[in-house]
Amino acid sequence: MLDQEPEFRNNLPMLVAGSPVHLDGEGAAVDDTTDSILRKLSQELRLAGNGLTDSCYYSHNRMAMTPTSKHLRDIPSIPDLILVMHDAFRAHKAVFDNCNILHWDISENNILFWHDADGNIHGMLIDFDNAADSKAAKHNYRPICTGTLPFMSVNNLRQADVPHTPVDDMESF
Repeated sequence: MLDQEPEFRNNLPMLVAGSPVHLDGEGAAVDDTTDSILRKLSQELRLAGNGLTDSCYYSHNRMAMTPTSKHLRDIPSIPDLILVMHDAFRAHKAVFDNCNILHWDISENNILFWHDADGNIHGMLIDFDNAADSKAAKHNYRPICTGTLPFMSVNNLRQADVPHTPVDDMESF
């Protein structure tokens, strides 16, 4: 959806290729997922009526994205940093406004920069592993603390069981 918007094409990564990571399980390749790793434990916890549910399913995937980018610590100047942060903020706003997605883990490790063919610098927001649909749940919170500690909002640092809002993501910037 957003890849069709020229204004945001430079601020979100584009998928080039990807696939699940496979493990060699008992002589056969199996997808690296929560279920394949914790299958026996999952079954026992479900039978006991406590513990993992289907909402705890994770899949380990590798992806190649474009453009190739650099870490914020390598940014050449303060004015460039301001431009990169502005682009990342705009990308966050676009994802929220168009898709109702909250990032949940904005940090220095999830904002990259790159230069286009004309030498212009662009910021890019990456790593949506912890992202969540802001409208999917009535109370958008997680029972455990999620995010990069120094970049978490004060609200979410005080209590993990409070709703995560767009303001919490913005505070992380």
